[in-house]
Amino acid sequence: MKTRIPVFLSLLLLGFMVTVGWGQEVTIAEWNFEDSGKRQYDLPYFADQGTSWNFLNASINVTGALFTAWVTGSGSSGFAPNSNTWQDGFDSKYWIINLNTEGFGDLKLSSKQYGSSTGPRDFKVQWSTDEVIWNDVSNSIITVATNWTSGVLNEINLPSDLNNQSTIFLRWIVTSTTSVNGGTIGSSGTNRIDDILITGISTGPPTQAAAPTFNPPGGTYYQPINVVLSTTTPNGVIYYTDDGSDPDDQSTLYTEPIPLSSTTTLRAITYADELDPSSISTAVYTFPTINDVANVAALRQGARDGTVYRLTGEAFLTFQQSFRNQKYVQDNTAGILIDDDPRVITTTYQREDGITGLIGTLTEFGNMLQFNPVVDPGPATSSGNTVIPLELTVAQFNANFETYEARLVKLLNVSFTATGTFANGQVYGISDGQDAANFRCTFFDVDYIGTAIPQIVLHLIGLPNSRSDGDYITARDLNDFETPSDIAIDAGQSRLPQVFALHQNYPNPFNPATAISYSLGGPLSGQLSAISNVDLSIYNLLGQKVVTLVSERQPAGHYTVQWDASGMVSGVYLYKLQTDNGFSQTRKLVLMK
Repeated sequence: MKTRIPVFLSLLLLGFMVTVGWGQEVTIAEWNFEDSGKRQYDLPYFADQGTSWNFLNASINVTGALFTAWVTGSGSSGFAPNSNTWQDGFDSKYWIINLNTEGFGDLKLSSKQYGSSTGPRDFKVQWSTDEVIWNDVSNSIITVATNWTSGVLNEINLPSDLNNQSTIFLRWIVTSTTSVNGGTIGSSGTNRIDDILITGISTGPPTQAAAPTFNPPGGTYYQPINVVLSTTTPNGVIYYTDDGSDPDDQSTLYTEPIPLSSTTTLRAITYADELDPSSISTAVYTFPTINDVANVAALRQGARDGTVYRLTGEAFLTFQQSFRNQKYVQDNTAGILIDDDPRVITTTYQREDGITGLIGTLTEFGNMLQFNPVVDPGPATSSGNTVIPLELTVAQFNANFETYEARLVKLLNVSFTATGTFANGQVYGISDGQDAANFRCTFFDVDYIGTAIPQIVLHLIGLPNSRSDGDYITARDLNDFETPSDIAIDAGQSRLPQVFALHQNYPNPFNPATAISYSLGGPLSGQLSAISNVDLSIYNLLGQKVVTLVSERQPAGHYTVQWDASGMVSGVYLYKLQTDNGFSQTRKLVLMK
């Protein structure tokens, strides 16, 4: 005879967050996607609340479409999974959840969905107990809009066939090819789902042992793990198999965590006195093949098909930003962008730290190769390193962009062709007098945003990065705008400036020092001589000379000199460049103490 169980069960027995009595409505499983730890990974995502079994094992995934990111905003109550590639998804693409309803009846379902204008508009909910035969849930027709209020299900009744089941499946499946805006679903059209809630009424004391749970749950892993089995049934005994076969009380007795390092299917069952054996729990642990590569250049040659790579050598961090948790790393062979929107990497690094053992996959977005990590590589393996940028001409940068992409470079003797101030996302032309390229403010919250665009010849340090609209270089901070006192000149005349010019000082206003650049034209400028008598002086507004910075013969080329005005009073000054061939130009500068 089975032991009689009291009318009220505690948290320990049923695994709820509160004590419940028979006939009380409770949360069986809920997904609100607010657990930042779970959002470190792509789908599947395990339930945020519910019975103990569901909390550890019930999950949501997407079939046919592609998970893209965890997103917030657009009127949602918090984070939600975002997905695209729903085109041609009629009756074949869907969101799907699995859960356990043992001990519960009178089930109800709530959810809400959001779509972009070209995302799928029409859905319905279907149920199954075997993931083979699917049936429609009554009153579950969903019409999605670009808000969170249209595509809502509110406590709709689920069929009694789903009561007291060890495993049930629910899916939100596309029912037409129509998009939210009334057109046809596009490949970039998106759909989101949020606040999934299944409630039920507890039906009485258990007659069956509670099914075992697995921790960590089944999924994809890239490093060895130890799996702990547990049951909420007091004095329950667990037996398991690791070959996919059904366990019974003659199978392996669970006594300690199970070490796993290769793909394995665990199945487990609970036995307890006076109770029927539990249903069988199953968890599949997948350990993908990891392909080792020795350096970043070899990594960049990898496939973009989901193949997992491990960089065995050390890579050095050259830049990082909070946006998508992005990091640029390189070794002495190449560089690569780490795009980590799920925040898989939680270790804190400093610029030029060494990182060893990066594991992940390769994708390409906007013509930019990206490395998507799947595990946190852990603490830095070295620090205080010095990464020296490769020195390039603009012509070399343009001709071999893929070679230099994501690797720290220095473009020599360049100047900006635009004036004004730097702004996020904007593009500015640069030139070395012979070839042109584009500088883009790709990085957010860097210190030069809002500052004046330099009007001098300089060496520009930065990271080559690409978008669908072109190739760019982006500086990491103000220190990457290098203003040497005398920029070297190549022997070839094709590198010489073709005009005489006095450039705007930088910075301006300044305190106490500023850089003044000028160009002396060579034979290609039409001058008879490539050597000039040069005078560069500073004047006050009364026309009185206050200092001479240059007074000598100089060959054609680009020059930059520094003026330290520590001993001068604040105000507006003039600086004037004169040469013996008749060139003269004057500009203003402002000393602001």
